Amino acid sequence: MSNLYLRPLLPLMLVFIIGLVVFGAGYGAKRTPGWDVKLEQNTGDVEAMLQKAEALWEQRSEQASLEQAIQLYEQVVAIDKNRRDVFARLSRAYYFLADGFLGADKEKQLQTYDKGALFGEKAMALEPKFKAKIVD
Repeated sequence: MSNLYLRPLLPLMLVFIIGLVVFGAGYGAKRTPGWDVKLEQNTGDVEAMLQKAEALWEQRSEQASLEQAIQLYEQVVAIDKNRRDVFARLSRAYYFLADGFLGADKEKQLQTYDKGALFGEKAMALEPKFKAKIVD
């Protein structure tokens, strides 16, 4: 029962593990963990951006809609760096983009998986118990 706090993070952990498998331990050691990557600070109407991003996310079977949703989600986390839900959605969106649309370009696909892992790490680092055990 003490691990219930990790249950919402299981999909992100899966993306993170897949990233480790795809990139290999050597590649992962060369990159900065997501929780250490600093994001730009922006301003704007977060709720309006989220509504638009969610509408685009519903059309994620179209690459252009998915990429527009990703841009909006990134704008949201640039404004509010404590939105674990949006970091998690970005992780999933980048995985979806890489898996669904970038298979023909393996290098770009791997870079996109890596971005998904980065945002997944940022989401996990916002969970206080995870952060206390892993990040700090």
